[in-house]
Amino acid sequence: QALVDQLAWAATDREVARYARGATSPNSIFARDWGDGHAAHGATLDRPAVYAVEATAHDRGVDAGVALSLRVAAVITNTSHKPIERLVFRVFPSGQEFGGGAGVRGVWVDGEATPWLLDATLLEVPLGRRVRPGQMTRVLIEMAVDPPHIDPRAASPVHYNAETTGIFGQADGVVNLGHLVPVLTRFSEDGTPDRRPLPQTGEPAMGEPGMFHVQLDAPVGLTALTTGSEIARKSDGVRTGIIAVASGVRTFTVELARNYDVTSAQVGTVRLRVAYPADEDTLGAHLLDYGQRALDFYSSRFGQLPRRELDIVEAPVVLGGGTEFPGLITVDVRHKVRYRKSASHEWYVAHEIAHQWWYGEVGTDPVVEPWLDEALASHSALLYWEDRYGRDAALAVLDREVVDPTRAMRDDGIADMRADLPAESYDSRHYGVVVYGKALLFLDRVAGEMGRENYLRALRAFYTDLHCQTA
Repeated sequence: QALVDQLAWAATDREVARYARGATSPNSIFARDWGDGHAAHGATLDRPAVYAVEATAHDRGVDAGVALSLRVAAVITNTSHKPIERLVFRVFPSGQEFGGGAGVRGVWVDGEATPWLLDATLLEVPLGRRVRPGQMTRVLIEMAVDPPHIDPRAASPVHYNAETTGIFGQADGVVNLGHLVPVLTRFSEDGTPDRRPLPQTGEPAMGEPGMFHVQLDAPVGLTALTTGSEIARKSDGVRTGIIAVASGVRTFTVELARNYDVTSAQVGTVRLRVAYPADEDTLGAHLLDYGQRALDFYSSRFGQLPRRELDIVEAPVVLGGGTEFPGLITVDVRHKVRYRKSASHEWYVAHEIAHQWWYGEVGTDPVVEPWLDEALASHSALLYWEDRYGRDAALAVLDREVVDPTRAMRDDGIADMRADLPAESYDSRHYGVVVYGKALLFLDRVAGEMGRENYLRALRAFYTDLHCQTA
């Protein structure tokens, strides 16, 4: 039987427990996501959830788009100090926040069908028994996924969230499957699961680092890239099967695209891949160049990413210029206007790649403290910009990203705000001007007071001490 069935019901509890314990071993299949010299990082994870996924893409034609069926087996260990009687999963594609693009077909716990409740993006699953600290349970979730059609040329919405940015949706032959796989929400030390609603503005809430084994089956006409590292690929000329593994990541994302090519380069221990429209070779070359330069700069200043693979996908985004996921970023450089080389595209790539350190590895909470994610990513991009183009060019970026938007907001009679508030405190304009901009200026002042080298040493220590840790 497939791994999903083995973990969900077919294998014995003892066999599944042994598999879950071995998931963090440097000899496990999941270790193939760690870059050379980083296999021991799995040992830093405390009994992470293990997810086995079967995702099948159904191509309904250019106009109708792509739909998917999804089977997810999750092996969960109670890491709290109290017995638990229910689990809560974040099913990002469901509910209004993601356009209602997913429906749950059924849930099974330890091989038995169980009632479940789906409220917006929260799937509550009763366990039918008390699972004591250190004990394991296994859950099977089956879903139908129908990504909504999005318009990357639409006017900017009032709120900046998963639905409005289009991170789960499809347009121009590209299917964004951001946060595709249901993930367990965190539970506190007393066993209480996280039931926070997603904020109207900002990034989605995220879970604890988990281990993902994903088998994706798609028509040969669709190029597929995913979170984690691709370890196998097979095609019969009609369908392509891909197996990817991801270790210690907080979510799993898939991108599918028609008529795309992939180019790649090795940057230190990381394989960098770029997926781009097949008739836009120059675009692909530009994105690969930006990615190589940014990845090399951050690796030398902050420390090597422990990952084996990082993907850049040119994909439609409704609001902004790109999005970040563990091991994969998207940038939109041709869906709003015809492609022309622009410095803003290099900025998008630099910003989103910086998120691999500040969000992907260091688990800050984007709902409670969004500035730590966004301002750190933007300031990292500013450091890269200054290193490549000089301080005057960096100051010009500060004018563009901070001074001009702040002045425009003031001229429109919109009040200023603090930059360290929870995401729900902002609308999209404040989020962009204050969280991305004003906090960026603060970090640049801090770097100036500390001295550039001291500041870089502090960021390196921050990353070294906290990467792969819980949020």
